[in-house]
Amino acid sequence: MDAVHALPLALTVDTDIMASGDNIGGKLSLDLSILSQTRGAMFLDNIMIADRAKQSADMDMVLFKSDPSGSTFTNNLAQTIVDADIDKIIGVVPITAHHVFVDNSVSRAVNLDLGLKLAAVQASLTLYAALVARSTPTFAATTDLSLILSFRAPRAW
Repeated sequence: MDAVHALPLALTVDTDIMASGDNIGGKLSLDLSILSQTRGAMFLDNIMIADRAKQSADMDMVLFKSDPSGSTFTNNLAQTIVDADIDKIIGVVPITAHHVFVDNSVSRAVNLDLGLKLAAVQASLTLYAALVARSTPTFAATTDLSLILSFRAPRAW
């Protein structure tokens, strides 16, 4: 059976109304050190966003293989990726499935099977990401969103 690892990440969001195309939460650094025992292939399988403001906002998660240092990631401003960083993108995941409860909601993208490879010797186990609004959410508190990424590492036969 494959090993599954969950990576939680707290986000800080802006509480003013956002426009479609705005960044949500700034540049995200995803520390994959929990996978340090896993060298070789791993897969991003699921993304879940807990939404305490019940905005159920459509968004994209843009994933980068290395730091997109030439681009600016500012909460609640239009997300622009400079040409020098466009080749660092390893995936764009639409998050459009929402499960609404009385006072909150969960949004998710599942069964992604986005393959990643960790080198046998790698200085950094960090991926970078940005959430981009595809609707116009207004969050009530800066702590309204949290993110959980689920990675799967195949076990050797």
